[in-house]
Amino acid sequence: MAVTFKTTGPEEVLALFGLPAAKIAYLEANGIEVQTTSAGLQLVSPWAPTVEVSLSYVHVLALKKGTLDQLTKGLVLKSLEQAVDYLMKTQNGQSPTLDQLPGGDKQKPGALSLLKQKPKAVPAAPWPSFDLKALKSATPIKLRDATQMYQPVRGSSPNSRYFLVAANDDLRIAARYKGMSLSVRIEGPGWEKHSPGIKACGFDNVQPEQGYASIHLHVGDPVIAGKALGAILLGLGVELQTPVPNLAVIKDAGA
Repeated sequence: MAVTFKTTGPEEVLALFGLPAAKIAYLEANGIEVQTTSAGLQLVSPWAPTVEVSLSYVHVLALKKGTLDQLTKGLVLKSLEQAVDYLMKTQNGQSPTLDQLPGGDKQKPGALSLLKQKPKAVPAAPWPSFDLKALKSATPIKLRDATQMYQPVRGSSPNSRYFLVAANDDLRIAARYKGMSLSVRIEGPGWEKHSPGIKACGFDNVQPEQGYASIHLHVGDPVIAGKALGAILLGLGVELQTPVPNLAVIKDAGA
């Protein structure tokens, strides 16, 4: 049963007991939820069993008043550090165990336990990366059918090879970066409704009847190429579901 330590939030409890700021930041950065229950604190991660540290509000209140004995505070702090270390090692592919502290009775403050519950599933990336070793050898497909970042796709010419660099439900955006030339192509199941924005973004070849739009630019160096692609992706004014592309991945890989 989830409870709260009255006006003291779970993150504040970690700081009160002296958990280092770097470990608290690690929890926040990796989506690990800190929850309070009637038994104490729980660290709920997406990849490991939940770790529980036994604690009561009486101890939290005493700590805030400055009356908590140092032994109890030290036991809780050591357990919190062990719990975070366990999650870090588990995330890195190790198989650590939690060492029980002296007097590891679950009713005593600082006792550690792993809750036998199914870890939350980690959602798969909606646009995973294509096998980069196969960029030049894989058979290009239609851009509108692409499902992976950097996946080789066809252009207008039979032998042209572009690579998916951005996408959402409506649009698939591909680029070819060769020498000092950057070409960008747009297709997708709903690209036509975005054609006014595509034209406004500078695309000089918009072909609704053929299902695509394209633009070809002269870029002097990789910095200019990156700026040009970034300006196009932002200038389209649409929300993209893919990560920021790295043009170096596809440089000189296309025909």
